[in-house]
Amino acid sequence: MNKTLVFGVIASLLMVAADSEPDVNQTTRTESEIFVMDQVYKSMFGPNDTDQLTLLSTPVPEVLWVTAIRANIVGADGATPESPEFFCHSVFANLNSQPTHQRKVLKRRKPGRVSKMFTLVQGVTEIRFPDGYGMPVLSNDQFASHVMVMNPTERDHPVEVGVDSEIEFVRNSDLDRKMKPLVLLPLVTKVPVEGEQVDHSAHQHGGDQTCLATDDHAAASVDRVEETGSPVTLSKAGIQETGHWYVPPGRHVYRHRLPRLGLGSDTTAHHIYAHLHPFGESLELIDLTTGETVFKAEAKNYSDHVAVERISQYSSQDGLLIHRDHEYEIVAVYNNTTSHEVDSMAVMYLYVLDPRFSG
Repeated sequence: MNKTLVFGVIASLLMVAADSEPDVNQTTRTESEIFVMDQVYKSMFGPNDTDQLTLLSTPVPEVLWVTAIRANIVGADGATPESPEFFCHSVFANLNSQPTHQRKVLKRRKPGRVSKMFTLVQGVTEIRFPDGYGMPVLSNDQFASHVMVMNPTERDHPVEVGVDSEIEFVRNSDLDRKMKPLVLLPLVTKVPVEGEQVDHSAHQHGGDQTCLATDDHAAASVDRVEETGSPVTLSKAGIQETGHWYVPPGRHVYRHRLPRLGLGSDTTAHHIYAHLHPFGESLELIDLTTGETVFKAEAKNYSDHVAVERISQYSSQDGLLIHRDHEYEIVAVYNNTTSHEVDSMAVMYLYVLDPRFSG
């Protein structure tokens, strides 16, 4: 059974300076069940657990600002750190369970729609927005914390692991300043399924999102795609694509063009990170209209076991300009140093300023 432990961190009222505000951060903690790693579990196929929770129970729904989240792999006692190689992912989503109040308080929201807020992965187990920025939610909103673990290699004996997560937030009523709202913009790298022919001319005319590669391994095998459990989607150009594929031995570059990002206006990105599997080297967002790199996330893999140690993140109050009418491209680089295929994904998550917020 999951445990949701809510504790306030409004403990310190010490002022850093005379004109600064007190520490009003609060934290909700959720713990998964303990899983027994007694066999090989591949990425996306490991034991998992989902906990439903609220951040803060109040008589009347009020605006909260989620400012940070983190997850840790722990041992059987629920406290001792365990190897990050067992971590697959952790997804935190808003279930929007109170549409009536949401329409009144957060007018931009679509009632009843599940909204993914964070996806923590190997190499990115903590996300912290720059000071003054956050994602607006309601105190009585229902949330889901879904975690999955994995076991990439066979072991001599079973290992027990779990996931301990913490979500930080502040109450709008406790602030003496106005927060700036962020909304998630995910960019998914997709590769065509084997046998599909990509029309390169589409890129010259602002066509549909399309994926290319710089070598002969651009396509994903149909059989191997089925093994990943990833859905195959059909692009507007009629190309079957997948966002979860296998990389052959060697170094490979995958390019996915994004003619439009679906923005209603220009905006700025204030936090960016990437999701790469082991053997991933980097994921880069390029503005093809200007020819400039917006951000390049670089990954470092462990040398003694198969896992991602860390992936670089961008976080700044200044922000990076994202244009609604520019064409973009994401470029994923994998260097598979093994003698066999390895599974892969490449997703870039942008948290951009949300002009629609009206709380």
